[in-house]
Amino acid sequence: MNISNIGLAFEQEYERKRKAQKRPTVLVAGYTGSGKTSLMQAICGKNVVPDDRIGDGLPKTDAFDFYEDDLIRFFDSKGLEPGVSEAAFTDEAKRFTRSLQDDPNVDNHVHLVWYTIQGPGARVTPCDVRLIQEIFPNVIVLITKNDITRLDQRQAMTDVLTKHGVGRDRILPCSDSDKDSLIAVVALSYKLLPEAYRDAFASAQMVDLGRKRARADTIIAFAAGGAAAAGAIPLPFSDAFVITPIQIGMIVGLAILYNEPWETAKASFLPVVAEAAGIMTASSLTKFLPGLGSIINAGVAFALTGAMGYLVDIYLAARFEARVAGKTPPEFHFDPRAFRDAYKKWRRKYRGEDAGAGGSTG
Repeated sequence: MNISNIGLAFEQEYERKRKAQKRPTVLVAGYTGSGKTSLMQAICGKNVVPDDRIGDGLPKTDAFDFYEDDLIRFFDSKGLEPGVSEAAFTDEAKRFTRSLQDDPNVDNHVHLVWYTIQGPGARVTPCDVRLIQEIFPNVIVLITKNDITRLDQRQAMTDVLTKHGVGRDRILPCSDSDKDSLIAVVALSYKLLPEAYRDAFASAQMVDLGRKRARADTIIAFAAGGAAAAGAIPLPFSDAFVITPIQIGMIVGLAILYNEPWETAKASFLPVVAEAAGIMTASSLTKFLPGLGSIINAGVAFALTGAMGYLVDIYLAARFEARVAGKTPPEFHFDPRAFRDAYKKWRRKYRGEDAGAGGSTG
């Protein structure tokens, strides 16, 4: 691959991977004031649910508001309000849900439901039970505002729910100000979503950095293995660009995992991709890695790709943390010393000498 074509290859790979991810639909329901919209914003960020949508969403149907980006789609129940009977609300929820589930395209179905019941109210209504048992598919019951809910209130609600057939493993207390409880919601949601929709959800969620880094380990290891296979027949440095598409795919996969939109990915990551390709020249490699020799074999390809993935993952994780904290994300700077150290770890990993090295935790 010619370095001049890297930008186009990066853009094409980014578009391909984005389209390959199947976007989950999450329906969020519950009474008015149970914290539905705040919960969505706390988990998926203000790009999906801006501040001005809290408490006043843009109506898309008679009973549900609608929020989406290219990674996730939410339907947000307006909730049961004064002047609306529980029967009318339940019938509308049934009609709306059935209209989605009857769509022949399963990508348009509801894949998961977050049913919210506010903890301080300490009451599970017959309407709640009917919606959970009869109307909505694949439900997680979230006892919201847990930070101001007493233990006896939470226990009483859990007892009623389990009495009506809701598994304890599908009942979670949470608060939009309690990160640990939100991480628990993300973990259970990931587990219960159909497998085809999990990757997009992992990218969309903005609270569980550990889950992203664990997934990053898999992406890097897969790319390093692919590079090793490409280097099974030793390559002269002049042919080293055969592994560049693998590295591009890895970096794009990491960028999408950390939910970097194309507008910023192009500016932020094209230099990263170019840097990755640039070190594949003989002069650069021998400068960074004295004594390497004149060929790229499987072990070298594995270590080069793993080391680059390791450095990019650290950078993306730092950007992610800065964005969540409302700070200016850092810029990528290639550090030859860090690259050499990472390369050595991944070489040991390839040889089986250091099984714990490499990956985003290495």
